[in-house]
Amino acid sequence: MKKYLITMLFVLVGSMSAMAGSGVKVTKGDSKFLKTAEGNAVLVFDWEGATYDNKMPLIEQFTDLELLKPKAWNGFREVFNKKCKNVQVVRDEADARYKFAMKVVNMDRYIKVTGLIPGPATKVWGVMTVTDLTTGDIIAVVEVTKVDGGANPSPDGSFSDCFEELAKKVVKLK
Repeated sequence: MKKYLITMLFVLVGSMSAMAGSGVKVTKGDSKFLKTAEGNAVLVFDWEGATYDNKMPLIEQFTDLELLKPKAWNGFREVFNKKCKNVQVVRDEADARYKFAMKVVNMDRYIKVTGLIPGPATKVWGVMTVTDLTTGDIIAVVEVTKVDGGANPSPDGSFSDCFEELAKKVVKLK
């Protein structure tokens, strides 16, 4: 009976994960651009006009947004550079062949009580445009729909975790 319940739990969790979707989808361009791409990429965020919970300006909820912005960049870069060997995120556009421009449209923060560590969690929605800097051509447009970083004991950590999860999902596009 115990084995049966554990098996059913795994099936349930697996099916819920499969139904949840990846949270990123290429809506225009090459969905496998990272498979053939080589070189460095500069990552820029556009926070202008972003909302919190689709209701209020993001800055009203995240009053420390200026301090959180580097956490988003560092979280994305760290995970992306670990998981993608042929393209690395760098700070300076002069050292880059590609540009990842992430337009943040909406964010949400909530308390996640499921999982091993209950705590604050952050979700992000937006559009990432990947451009070849040598030609100016848009390689891909990636729609980001509800990427959730999971629970973290620290609100700042949950912000970083959200963009780490985004990096994992972008790397999986190849």
